[in-house]
Amino acid sequence: VELPPALTNANPDGWVEYSVVVPEGTHKVTWSHVYNPFGMESLPLSTNVVGLWMDDLRYAPFTSDRLDNNANVLDLSDLKMTNNADGVDSAVWKVDSTGVVASTSDFKNEIDGSADIQFVLHSRFGGTLKYKVKADTTAPHDDFAILFNGDVRDAVFGEMVSFEHRELVVPPGKQVVTLRHRKNPGRFGGGLLNSLGEVWTMGKTWLGDLSFVENVY
Repeated sequence: VELPPALTNANPDGWVEYSVVVPEGTHKVTWSHVYNPFGMESLPLSTNVVGLWMDDLRYAPFTSDRLDNNANVLDLSDLKMTNNADGVDSAVWKVDSTGVVASTSDFKNEIDGSADIQFVLHSRFGGTLKYKVKADTTAPHDDFAILFNGDVRDAVFGEMVSFEHRELVVPPGKQVVTLRHRKNPGRFGGGLLNSLGEVWTMGKTWLGDLSFVENVY
């Protein structure tokens, strides 16, 4: 099996995470580190240590195997307890009557920051992430984004009068999903932001009815 693109970029220690979908059945898994895989007659000299290191090997069940309902619904009242924060004093995402809401006014950092709800999906064939969102934000001051494995897949800003129902295609395998309310995502200077004029929006993102439906073949 050829490894798919890495889930994460190399950290300062050089570690990179990969994920491979394991189909049904019994499998013998073998890792091979091949020296000179192209059969070159000579290789350039290297003073660096050359080798392969592996760690944190695990088998993760598919999300649909771990949920108790056929619709694969993820409960936001549980997800809000897992949120992380950058530049805030406490959890920014809070439960309200419609789901959860995040407010830029809760950020302690005067320039930028973000507040995340993050969870992991494992699927054999991929699927669809469904959600409803309402924004009252102004770009580039603040917005809401959804990231898969660190890459932005959707970004929302503006003054919405009601919720919008949206869907995103989820690729197969492991997907780290991040729901992020962002303050000054472009990290512009205060002078530039002030020059854009006064912001009249509330600086809030509302999110609800989040669900994942796995493809079936």
